[in-house]
Parts: sequence; C-alpha cells; structure tokens
Amino acid sequence: MGVAAPRPDAAFAAALRARAAGRRVIATVGRLVPIKGLDVLARALGPRDDVVWFAAGEGPERDALAGLCSSFEPLGLLDPPRRDALLAAADVFALPSRPLGRRTEGTPVALLEALASGVPTVATATGGVPALAREAGASLVPPDDPAALALAIDALLGAPAALRDRHRQAAARFAWPVVGPDHARAVRYLIGR
Repeated sequence: MGVAAPRPDAAFAAALRARAAGRRVIATVGRLVPIKGLDVLARALGPRDDVVWFAAGEGPERDALAGLCSSFEPLGLLDPPRRDALLAAADVFALPSRPLGRRTEGTPVALLEALASGVPTVATATGGVPALAREAGASLVPPDDPAALALAIDALLGAPAALRDRHRQAAARFAWPVVGPDHARAVRYLIGR
C-alpha cells in the first residue's frame, strides 16, 4: 500500500488542540474492533486527566471503550485532511493491535500514515508491524500489556524532533510517488500490456 503526503486541515487541528484544553493528545486511527486492542490502550490510560485520547473510527467497541477510559473521545470517521489534522495535533500515536487466533495485523495503513506525519508512535509487536516499527524507530511493546504500553506512551511524550524525522524517512518509501509506478507496472503486466 501507499500513503499520500499529509495535508492536514489546519482549522480542524486547531479545534482538536482547543478541545484538548492543554492535555497531551493520544491518537488512534482505525476500526473500533477487538483486533485493534483499543481496550488495552484504555486500560493503559486509565483515569489519567493529563491526556485526551482522540479515536478516529467507528465500530462495535465504542461504548465499551468510553466506559473503560475517561479520556476517550471518539471522533467517528474522518476524511483524509481531518485524519492528517488529528495526527498533526497528536503527541503520540498508539497502535495497540493484538493477534486474534491466527489473525494478525499486516502492515496497517494507519501506521504508515502516522509515521509519514512524524508523530511519535508506539505499536505492538504483532503481525507485520515489528519490522516497520524498528526501521522507523517507533516503540514496540508486547500485545495485551497495558503497563508496557503506558510506559512507552510516557516515554514518547518527550520524544525529540529527531524521532519525528526518522519516522518520516521510514515512511517515505511507502509514498505513492514511490510505490505508484510499481503498482502501475504490476497492473499492466496482469492485463497483458
């Protein structure tokens, strides 16, 4: 998959910062379903009042997450400029995915988008995530470990600018101008041109 260059909606980013009211912003992007492990993030954040968790996405776990974490603020589905604004406003992006039986994450597009935006990122070591996370310098924690996730989030809240640059560099190879020509060649080959 490829990712487009971030083009955040500046007004929406400003609105999110105002809504955060001085709290640090934790962001997630994705379906609110069990494989995403968002209940683990809810337990990691617990009753903290120094952070706000803005969650882009919809799904059946929305109400349960609200009951687990007082800082959870669902944003629903966001168009790309608003998603990019969320990532621009975030202090940390969290991807707490977990394996479900034999099913795991591949290389989530949300992870690529977060890295491309440069937001300090923590993800769980599951599926295709570890290789990309290591290359990008993202923090990796075990799945289903709220304590490890909380520690990683706290460590990233003071992340240096160099980490943001490393994230962007690692994601650059997934930019559409880089991967697009490869996709076009594959399509032409498949249709016999």
